[in-house]
Amino acid sequence: GELPASIRLVDNFQFKFAVSLGEDAAAAKRGPLGRLSRSVLDPLKKTLITRVMGYDWDQIAAVTALFEGGKEEVRRQQKTLTQVARSHGGLPGGGENGSRGYALTFMIAYIRDLGLDHGWMGESFEMSLPWSGVLKSCERVVERVKRDSQREGVKLPPVISCRVTQSYSWGACVYFYIAIRFVELAEPLKVFHRLEEAAREEVSACGGSISHHHGIGKSRRPFYRDRAGGGNSADTGLR
Repeated sequence: GELPASIRLVDNFQFKFAVSLGEDAAAAKRGPLGRLSRSVLDPLKKTLITRVMGYDWDQIAAVTALFEGGKEEVRRQQKTLTQVARSHGGLPGGGENGSRGYALTFMIAYIRDLGLDHGWMGESFEMSLPWSGVLKSCERVVERVKRDSQREGVKLPPVISCRVTQSYSWGACVYFYIAIRFVELAEPLKVFHRLEEAAREEVSACGGSISHHHGIGKSRRPFYRDRAGGGNSADTGLR
């Protein structure tokens, strides 16, 4: 068909994060002239996108698409996707930006360690959702974690972000990322655990599953019991 091999959607936070991470790396590959040209061109590009084309930099989301097949097949796929994107107000971002988006996927695991060195702790979890619950769950998780963080005494606003990593005809796998400033907290692990449980509750209320592909484990066991019932013999036997 005309569908790409993979489609991933990132929210505005991850879009701007990926842009900032890629600036120095891309310029370094081109040497001094590359850094100079990038310092001139990047502000012009942003001005074109925001002031001329009318996009809100604080509202932009980004899709990275991976195409596979022969040259003609890939060309058709790109043409089809571009037409669909333009019909919804989208703008093609080019191959370099697509590669940068995929690079962020592999970088996220290491950002957690960097955050700990600077007083931030974070984690991610993934759940399957029907299409009707994808956007709603992201909005509810952001609202709930912000509200509960204030109640828990977290001094700075938490980082909350969402990303669609796999898509199907019936729905999608959504990753949720949460990070909080922990150095002022007396029991940061307990606080974070409560915030993560609250986020899972919101996703479950939108029709989300317990997990997409990472299994259940200790952190998801309470949700499993709620779904399967406390007397589930398989759960008892495996333990």
